[in-house]
Amino acid sequence: KIYNKALMGVSGDLYDIFYKDEVLQGFGIFDVSGHGISSGLVTMLVKNIIFQEFLNGFDKKLEDVMTIINDRIIEEKGQIENYLTGILVRLNKSKLEIVNAGHPNALIYRAKTKEVEIVPRCINGNSGAIGIIDLPVDFETVEVKMNKGDFLLLYTDGILENMNKNRDQY
Repeated sequence: KIYNKALMGVSGDLYDIFYKDEVLQGFGIFDVSGHGISSGLVTMLVKNIIFQEFLNGFDKKLEDVMTIINDRIIEEKGQIENYLTGILVRLNKSKLEIVNAGHPNALIYRAKTKEVEIVPRCINGNSGAIGIIDLPVDFETVEVKMNKGDFLLLYTDGILENMNKNRDQY
């Protein structure tokens, strides 16, 4: 199931689902920095780049696909200051290949144990965000085995920054 609701009229949050020959290959969720028109325009630019590079990258490691996405976004957005965070997921039989680029951690609900696991952003260091000139990045693929009944939860910082009626964060 997918649920998406922008907290403002124009949002920098996006997700995409990737099919090849009507077979689900993967999906992603991303969050462009800032609010309003500029983040909305950058969202339109990056959505196309992410889609193209995911579908062109089946023969590459997923972390290399994310590096190509990063490089293209830096080149194509020029001096626009917005950057983004995101998670790219590729299906590989009963495993998920996950690359997290500075995004809130994915969560997995394990049906068998009824427990929630945090999927680490990376094992060997810091992966970085996408689209920042001169920011060194080291994207890393983390593999996660999924079992029948397990759920993967991806979300943006809109969940983390949500406020009550008194404007206090939960």
